[in-house]
Amino acid sequence: PRALSAGRTDAGAALRPMQRGLEELYELNVAYSVSDFLVTNPEFARRTDARSGTRAAREKLYVQEDEDGLGLSLYLDSGVVDNLDRNDPGRRLDPENLEDFCLALEGISHFLYLVWNATHGREVSLLEMELQAEVDKFVMLSRYLARQSTAPAPGALIGLLFHSARYREDLGPVEARRYRDASRYAARYCRGLALGFPGAADGPGLLKELRRFYRLTQRAKIAHIARRH
Repeated sequence: PRALSAGRTDAGAALRPMQRGLEELYELNVAYSVSDFLVTNPEFARRTDARSGTRAAREKLYVQEDEDGLGLSLYLDSGVVDNLDRNDPGRRLDPENLEDFCLALEGISHFLYLVWNATHGREVSLLEMELQAEVDKFVMLSRYLARQSTAPAPGALIGLLFHSARYREDLGPVEARRYRDASRYAARYCRGLALGFPGAADGPGLLKELRRFYRLTQRAKIAHIARRH
């Protein structure tokens, strides 16, 4: 993949550990740093959105596929990046940085999932990317909070991520359904993880399950959730 715009390489204090955490969790070998593809310039987002006729967002993965290959840029609002640099989620996750942590993690999840699948010659759907990102947020939040000895009960975390979620009112019907479907499938899967692997944030059984799930296709993911969770 190539960057659609010059990356903000100075913004790695919090984002690079988040990428490494996902790569270690899923045993990924991705030869690209998200910082090289990160853009925080709102003018880039405005121009790109105007050309494509899409809505503005604080986090968005821009993708362009042509004869030269795959072009990517991850846009994050500069306030998100600056907040995470000031309030390192690796040291403490709290109301000051929780929302921005989830937003940045979603973008990094999209970036890694698309790049990993592309380098393995696999196509991915938008629903598949959203579903995996929702699972990633649950698992990474659980791991971060467990290391900080502030982990809530899994049910409380599931409620926070999935049952309290609010969606933008300007979403079109197709987009809104995609987000709701991804959240519904992810909530069901994460409840199954919490029941099947209680208190095992790094247990071998949980890691084996997560790594297998990551590599499934969308259809196989949904069938796995329906069958086992």
